[in-house]
Amino acid sequence: MEAEVTSVIDGDTFRIRTDEGNTEKVRLLLIDTPEIGDKPEPYALEARDYAEELLAGQTVHLEFDESERDQYGRLLAYVYVNEQMVNELLLEQGLARVAVFPPDTMYVEDFREIETKARESRLRVWSIDNYVTNRGFNAEAAAQK
Repeated sequence: MEAEVTSVIDGDTFRIRTDEGNTEKVRLLLIDTPEIGDKPEPYALEARDYAEELLAGQTVHLEFDESERDQYGRLLAYVYVNEQMVNELLLEQGLARVAVFPPDTMYVEDFREIETKARESRLRVWSIDNYVTNRGFNAEAAAQK
């Protein structure tokens, strides 16, 4: 599916306009970026800004896995711009962690390899000890830095 990006919400969520003229929210599959919320978690704004740099005003290709939508009605996709997968780019930059929600696991092994390289290089979210957890990001660990 091809669509035009109309706005970026945060590092892993954005809005598109479909060919039919509908606006949809898209959530990047298999990754999680820090939350912006009332008080942005460390690297949340950087993740959003990087996603915006990649996506703003672009026509993207959405690739779906097993589930087309999540419980919030957002489209779930691997997103490509200029032949590059945005999900992977965020992992490479140390701005995201792998977040697995079966049955959507098509690229999990590739993503884990990318994440390992970012972690070993202590890039961004990986630069703060105990910040990245298997359930998200630990703001308390970041506050102790």
